[in-house]
This record gives sequence, C-alpha cells and structure tokens, in this order.
Amino acid sequence: VDRDMLNQWQAVNVVSDGSNVYIAAVDQKSLKKGTVISMDSTSGESWKNLGRSLLKSILTLGFNGYSMSQSIRGIALDPSGNLMVNDTNDFIYQLPTPKFDVKKVKAGLSQAIDIAATANGVYLTTTTGLQKFDSSLTSGTPVGGINPTGGLGTDASGNVYVVTGNAITKIDASGNATKVITSDLTAPVDVAVGTGGNFFVLDSGSVKEFEPSGKLKGSFGNGDFPQGMGLTTDSMGALYVADFGNNHKDSQIVKYEKGGGSSFTTQSIRY
Repeated sequence: VDRDMLNQWQAVNVVSDGSNVYIAAVDQKSLKKGTVISMDSTSGESWKNLGRSLLKSILTLGFNGYSMSQSIRGIALDPSGNLMVNDTNDFIYQLPTPKFDVKKVKAGLSQAIDIAATANGVYLTTTTGLQKFDSSLTSGTPVGGINPTGGLGTDASGNVYVVTGNAITKIDASGNATKVITSDLTAPVDVAVGTGGNFFVLDSGSVKEFEPSGKLKGSFGNGDFPQGMGLTTDSMGALYVADFGNNHKDSQIVKYEKGGGSSFTTQSIRY
C-alpha cells in the first residue's frame, strides 16, 4: 500500500470498479492524515495518492496537504463512479470523478464504521444504528431496528447488507430488514456480495463464502492477512481484502480470483 517517501500509509478499507482499486488509508504518525490511494486492479501499478491537495502541499513543503482525518474508516463508490469516505466522527468526504478532488461535508456522525452508496441513498453504519442519507449528506435518517457492529455491502439490486453481531442483515429499498446469514460466524468484520449472489464475510482472520440461501460454502485466506479491516468485490468477480498489517511496510491489499474449480480460493495478486 505504501509507496510514499514522506508518509506511512496503512489500509483500512477498499473498493473497486473492476479497473481500479481505491484504498482508504491512514498515517498513524500524524494526528490528522488520511487519504485515498488508487491502484490498477490487475497489477497494483499506477499508484496514485488522491487525497493530497497540491496547494496545501506546497504551503507545507510537502509534509501535509491532507484534509481527511486519521480516523477515516469506510470507502464506497456510488453508481456514477464518485468516491465517498467516512471518518468515525463528523465528516463524509466526497471525491467526484474524474478528478477526485476532496470535498468535506459535516454530517454529524457518531462512531461511524462504514459507508455504502446505492441508487436509493447513502448508508452508514454507526455504533448507535444504521443511518440513511440523501444526496446532501448533511443529516441521516435512522433505519429502525438495526444495530450494526461492522461493515456494509451492497448488491446489484441496491439492497444493503450489514454486519449485526454474528449475523448479516439485509435492508431493501423500503427499509425492510431480514437476516440472511444467522450461523457459522464468530467475529465478522465486513460483508460483500459477489456477482453470482454469494456472500463473502471477513470473519476471524479468513474469508467465509455463503450461498444466497445463507448456507456456508467454505472459507479461504486464513493467514494471508494479519489484520483484515475490510473487503469488497468487483464487477469482474474478484475479491479484495484490505489488510492494515503490523505497520506501513507490510500493509497490503490481497486479491482473490476464482480458480479452475468452483471454489473461490486462488490468491492471484498481493499488492
């Protein structure tokens, strides 16, 4: 993750559009320093730091220039290809395509965990509940009966999936909640939905794959990422795990693709 001479970036979350991987990353040396890093999804090359302001960097001799805080946690792509990042308190950061210049919106967050964007709105998990935001992003509306403990995922139909304790709960466009995975999880962190409708859950140091019915299909990745923080799938069927690592030197994005059989077990690229 870290190819920067002046900073020490560690990955906290990841999202991909199939062509590029976008990583929410923080520098633990700084009291206020977060960014989004872009990479080519095939090779891990074309490394770009999207969170730096050129003007601020000039004024601070290259040592700062960042408007995102060290507490950024979630990252999402909306249906138009714009990026959004949340921190744990207060702000949602917008990075509109194609330039991805950072804009801050004070959203009044409280212990926010993750963010997801659909055609129906923007969702955030917080320790006090699930909230849905409109396009202004300035205030959220609680989605009743949901007690999130982890990240968010979405599917092609605009449904949202939330880690709730040792279960995964589905929220449809009308706000109706249904538990879709109720067993075989011990400490889930994040959830993503694959192109075939299967669920992938980052749980206890590995990735568990579930069929659309909620039945456990298998697991993979045990030992590949010391401190997995988030995961995502892309339109090509690949899956990525953001590994915070032990420090900026070993923080990484681990990419998995389908093997020759039916199992989602092949580790193809470790960036």
